[in-house]
Amino acid sequence: MTKPVAIVTPWFGEQEKGGAEKLAWELANRLSDKIPVVVLTTCSSESGKAFEWSANKYTSGSTKVNGFLVKRFEADKTNYSDFESIVFHKLLTRKCSELLKGVSPISQQEEEIYLKNNINSKRLENHIRFFHWRYSAFIFLPYLYGTTIRIIKNLYSILKNRIIIQPCLHAEPYAYLDIVSDIFMLSDKILYNSEGEQELSNTLYGFPVFRKGILVGSGIEQMSFYEKSLTESQDKVILSLLSQKYILYLGKKSPEKNLPLLLESFIRYKTQFSSELNLVLAGVGEKIEDRSEHGIFDMGIVSESDKVLLLKNAIALANPSLNESFSRVMMEAWLLQKPVMVHSKCLATSLPVIKTKGGLTANTTDEWVNVIHSMETGKEKELEEMGRRGFVYASQNTNWNTIITKYLEVIKSLAPKSKTKFPKNKRKFFQLTIGYKSGDAITEHARTIYQYLKSHGVDIVTRSYYIDPKIEKTKEIKKFHPKEIKVKDAIIFHFSMSSKLTTFIQSHKGIKILIYHNITPSHFFEKFDSKFVELCKRGREELSRLKNSCDFVFCDSDYNAHELQEIGFKNVETIPIVFPEKIWKIPPDKYTLQKFQDGRKNILFVGRMAPNKKQDDLIYLLKEILEMDKNVRLILVGHYETREIYFLYLKKIIQKLNLEDSVVLAGSISQSELIAIYRAADLYCSMSEHEGFGVPIVEAMWHDVPVMAYNAAAVPETLGNSGILFNNKKELKRLAALSLLMMNDRDLRQKIIYSQRERREYFLLDNQEANYNKFII
Repeated sequence: MTKPVAIVTPWFGEQEKGGAEKLAWELANRLSDKIPVVVLTTCSSESGKAFEWSANKYTSGSTKVNGFLVKRFEADKTNYSDFESIVFHKLLTRKCSELLKGVSPISQQEEEIYLKNNINSKRLENHIRFFHWRYSAFIFLPYLYGTTIRIIKNLYSILKNRIIIQPCLHAEPYAYLDIVSDIFMLSDKILYNSEGEQELSNTLYGFPVFRKGILVGSGIEQMSFYEKSLTESQDKVILSLLSQKYILYLGKKSPEKNLPLLLESFIRYKTQFSSELNLVLAGVGEKIEDRSEHGIFDMGIVSESDKVLLLKNAIALANPSLNESFSRVMMEAWLLQKPVMVHSKCLATSLPVIKTKGGLTANTTDEWVNVIHSMETGKEKELEEMGRRGFVYASQNTNWNTIITKYLEVIKSLAPKSKTKFPKNKRKFFQLTIGYKSGDAITEHARTIYQYLKSHGVDIVTRSYYIDPKIEKTKEIKKFHPKEIKVKDAIIFHFSMSSKLTTFIQSHKGIKILIYHNITPSHFFEKFDSKFVELCKRGREELSRLKNSCDFVFCDSDYNAHELQEIGFKNVETIPIVFPEKIWKIPPDKYTLQKFQDGRKNILFVGRMAPNKKQDDLIYLLKEILEMDKNVRLILVGHYETREIYFLYLKKIIQKLNLEDSVVLAGSISQSELIAIYRAADLYCSMSEHEGFGVPIVEAMWHDVPVMAYNAAAVPETLGNSGILFNNKKELKRLAALSLLMMNDRDLRQKIIYSQRERREYFLLDNQEANYNKFII
């Protein structure tokens, strides 16, 4: 028998009017037609105020509803005054524009008070704790209540690999809480109602949520909706309005929906222009004072059929709300081929409008006055075309059959996957690296190969000539010892520089796999480090000695492969470095994230301090940028030795240009700190003249940081058709202007980020599995 999916939500029922509650009701009804569904909810009702959440309106127990089971559990008692002190005095007093991503607006203790006095049910939690095995997956919605946050945090260890969140996320202070960020990190899948909601989530929680996120959309019963548009109203006031010209607002009449902005804008419009246009309001909330002299009419709560009639006869729908994860009324307006006006700062509504050109967006009062004027005076054909474009979008994206198919695919994806089966391999593999250091790209590549082969039943160990003392203490790997490796054993050798390992590899009689990571040309170091010049030259010579010694030869880029072919290597194949899976679960360092969100724009480069990386060119570029905008800093992340000549050279340039306050030499940092800096970065800029692959470029793409890079070595190959490449490093003024444009122009940033999102998928292990299977010989 198929195990049911549990929908976990604080309030449930056909009579519950909230957006998330409507979604839960419709989802349970639709999903239960395809698979078994059980709704786990409280006995409370959303229609009450927060201080009434602990009042149990419904009877506890199980009931059958429309083919699915509803299990109700008593809600816990709460201290409303404590809850109110946090919500109304600490959270809702803050504007989102004042808040920092990854930084909670309240203390940990205050978050605990918020969660403790939220809508919770220990009985519901205990049911899941003791009977979780009965369910194949858990869909939690919405994100901000105890029945989602507390249960996921407390029961993660027994629910992992089955946790789905449908957050119904808004741009609101609750979304910035650490406890909210935690559940997004812990979830296995995140389902979004709109593109804007997904963009907001990506912005707030960073790359750990990218791969989990699926845009499922939100459905509307389209046939029933169209049938209602054919009825006639029995309300005399509505009948009189239908014959007049009006803009319609549908929804909750409250400041949180930004209604005061619409009212102010409309009154100003009527004052500025001689117009007989009306503004009609319909929905729950306190009736607004009589403003009929301005042509504003509040119809209060209307029937569904009257709502559809009001939409059908309006010239446009106005939705000024900033707090939307999905605007049902906007989609309903489009289904009736009506144009819409939405707030440009609300991603959930503005992105579809911009994408479809199905309406107009506005931010300030003046802008709202202008779009109202455009709707009233616009050409009929233009308004009809807006509505038609919106109709195409809405009809495709609110179709329940399509949406439920997406849910089923998500639920199916959580089932354990069968791995590719390989013949029993009795051969032992030794993976050898010259160095094994934290944050090093080759080290992470070696870890990925080790984990992949190990998971496929291969007997593999990793050994290194040098091991970072911090890693050596963990006993993750051991140092290389030639006597440990037998003739029958296979070797995977990561070559990146001269070492004593080369001679051993040549002498080994067993199977040898070479992975070439590139050697920096020696001429870059001639002015700075004579010892490194000799080391690079020796490395090239040793590499040449291996051209007839290896059974399989792999490179991480075609650029590197071309180098080997020029030396005389045969049958060289490219297998790119993949983005390591473990990175998805590392949270950003909160102190670092807050530190670099101080209002200044951040330009980032990641790479060891070395002449080929050309950090000096970046410093000169920053000087030009600061001539145009003083509010910019350059963050250079990467290992350096304080006595190295190149590092001293960089310090001298910084002092000479008086940039001590604008250049951050971060050095070697933890992975958590690096993730925080990527999240705070506004631009990733590379002046490097020699990259064998460019791992930080891929990292920047995964953090949605626009990339601009000098067209050299393997960089164009790694970027593909994404980011921006430049060919002339000397045009610093033009590059400075381009940098500022990429940091400040929203449309340009989005175009670059979208292209990078497409490219970065190439560097996932899921998309390179066939290549990584080549290591299993």
